[in-house]
Amino acid sequence: MIQKISIYFNKLLLKNISVISVKVLLINYYYHISISIIILV
Repeated sequence: MIQKISIYFNKLLLKNISVISVKVLLINYYYHISISIIILV
């Protein structure tokens, strides 16, 4: 029982971490794009 719960929590953690990393990547991406647009203009 405890093992199942810990596995479940690990999956949740992994999901959250991947979602967060994707968000961070997107934010960095847009940040760089906006900076290059500003430089171009």
